[in-house]
Amino acid sequence: MRFFSLTLIFITLVVPVAIATNNQEKLSTQVVDRSAQQPDFDYYFAEALRQKHLGNTAESIDLFLKSYDINPTSAIVSFELGNLFLQQKADDMGFGYIKNAAELAPRNYFYQEKLALLYRSNGDFSKAIEVLEHIQRLFPDKDEVLYELSQLYTQNGQHKKSIQKLDLLEKRIGLNKAITYDKAVQYVLLKNIKQAHKEIDAMLKKTPNDHTLWILKGDIEYERKKYGNAKKYFQKATDIQPESGYVYISWARYYEAIKDFSTSEEYLYKLFGAKDISFQEKMHYLEILTSYYSKRMDGIEKMHNLYTSLLESHPMEYVAHTAYAEFLLQQKLVPEAIEHFYTAALLHPSCLECWVYLLQYYTEKNENEKAYQIAKEAIEAVPNHPVLLFYSGMLALMNDQKEDALVQLLEMIKFTDYNEPNYAEMNTAAHAMLVDLYLIYKKDYPKALEQCDLALKLNPSNHVVMNNCAYTLALQNEQLERAEKLSAQSLEAEPMNVSYLDTYAYILFKQKRYETALFFIEKAMEYTKDGEKNAVVYERYGDILYFLGQQTKALEMWQKALELTQDATDTIKQKVNTKKYVE
Repeated sequence: MRFFSLTLIFITLVVPVAIATNNQEKLSTQVVDRSAQQPDFDYYFAEALRQKHLGNTAESIDLFLKSYDINPTSAIVSFELGNLFLQQKADDMGFGYIKNAAELAPRNYFYQEKLALLYRSNGDFSKAIEVLEHIQRLFPDKDEVLYELSQLYTQNGQHKKSIQKLDLLEKRIGLNKAITYDKAVQYVLLKNIKQAHKEIDAMLKKTPNDHTLWILKGDIEYERKKYGNAKKYFQKATDIQPESGYVYISWARYYEAIKDFSTSEEYLYKLFGAKDISFQEKMHYLEILTSYYSKRMDGIEKMHNLYTSLLESHPMEYVAHTAYAEFLLQQKLVPEAIEHFYTAALLHPSCLECWVYLLQYYTEKNENEKAYQIAKEAIEAVPNHPVLLFYSGMLALMNDQKEDALVQLLEMIKFTDYNEPNYAEMNTAAHAMLVDLYLIYKKDYPKALEQCDLALKLNPSNHVVMNNCAYTLALQNEQLERAEKLSAQSLEAEPMNVSYLDTYAYILFKQKRYETALFFIEKAMEYTKDGEKNAVVYERYGDILYFLGQQTKALEMWQKALELTQDATDTIKQKVNTKKYVE
C-alpha cells in the first residue's frame, strides 16, 4: 500500500493574459460608420448592464445581443455575452464570444486571461501555453504568469520547459520553497535524482530546520526503493519535528515497506493526533486507510482503532462522529451508531442526517415518547424542514398529542415542494393522517374530505387512503357510489383486511344493501384474530342484523361492542338500553 506518493504542487492563480491574433484576417477591412446608431448602442449596452446587475440574465443577454448587432466589433459586448452564456452552461457559445473579445482586443488584460483559463479548463494546454507565452512577452514582470506557465508545461509533459520557467522565477524572487518543491519534482520525473537533491539542498542551506524538506528528500529515495537512504532523511525530519503528522506518515510508509506492519500502524494512529495536520486532511487519510483496511481480514478492528484515534483527538468535530456512526451502521452496531449521531446532532444542530437517523431508530423500536422528544429538538434545531415536520406530526399523533400533530402536519405541507418526487409518499401519508385527525378528532368532515382528495391526487393507488376516504364519505352519507368504488379497490388489494371489510360493509349498509353488507361484516368477524376483537366491527354487525330482522342477535352484538369499549359512546349505550338502532 502507498498512503501517498510524490505529487506535483499546483497553485491556482488568476493571471491577466493577452494574446495577439490575426484578427485583421477575420474582421472586415471596410470602415463602417455607426455614428448614427451610437445612441441606440449606448442605450442597449447600459440597460443590459443594469439588467445583469439585477440578476435578469435572459433580459441582459437579449440586450447585449442587440448591442452586438449594432456593433459586432465591440470587444466588451462579446466579453459580456461570453460570460453570460458560460453562466448559463452554454459553453460553446460562451467560448466563442470570449475568443472573439480576445481577438478584437488582443492586449486587453482580462479578455486574454479568460481565454487562457477556458483553454486550460478544456484541457487544451498547448493553446493555453500559447496565450500565456504571449502574455509573458507583453507583461514580462508578471511573476504569476511564469508560475502558471510552469504548471501548464508540467501538465503538458514538457518538464524541461517547466524548469526553465521556474528558474526564471527563482532568479526574480530568490529561493522559494514552493519553487524548490516543483523543481525537485520535475527533476525526479526527468530521472535526474542528483539534481533534484541539489535543488532541495540549496533550499536547506537557507532553512536547515525545515523538516518538510528532509521529508521530501526521504520521499525521493523511498520512491526509488532506497529505504536506507529514506530512513536517514526521515530521521533528520524527526530530530527537527518529532511530533509532526507528516513525519508520522513518512515512518508509516517506511515501516510498511520493510514489512514491519505493527510499527507502521502505530504511526498511523499517531497521525490522527498530530497538531500540524488539519482535520480535513486527516479525514482524507482516514478515507484512504479505511478503503485499504476494508480489503483485509483484520480490517474491521483496524478501522475501529483509526476512528477511535481520530475521535480522541477531535471529540468536538461532528463530522468525525457521523463518519464513525456510519461505519458502525455498516457493522450493524446500531445502538453505538445512534450514540454518535446524537453527539453529532448536539455538536452541530443543523445536521439533518443526524436527526433523521435518530428519529428512524427510535420510531422503529416503538420508543415513541423518546422519538417525539427528539422530534421536538430536531424541529427547534432545523425549523420548517418537511421531513422533520412529518416525523414530528406522526409522532405527536402516536403519542396522542392530536392538536400538535395537526399543527405539525399542516406546517409540513406548507413547506413541502409538491414538484419534488422524493416527497410524494411522505405527502400522501401526511394527508392520510390529516384525514383521521379531521375525521375523528375534529369531526370536521369537509376538511377530512379535502385531505382525502389531496392524498388521492398525489397517490391514486394508495389503498389506505382509499379506505379512509371511502369511510369518510360514508360517514357523511354522500357520494356513496364513489365511496363504494374506492372501498372496493382497497379491498381488492387486501381482501382479508378487517378494516377494509368493515368499511365496505358500512357503505353497503348506508346503501341499504343489508344482505350483501352482512356477508362482508361476517368476513371481517371471521378474519379478526383472537385477542384483537374489534368493538366497531361488533357494533356494525349488530346494526346490519337489526335491519335484517334479527333484533335479538343484534342486541347481543351491541352488548359485546359495549364490553370491548373503554370509552363507550352514547350511541352504543342507547342501542343496548333501548334495544333499537340509533343513528
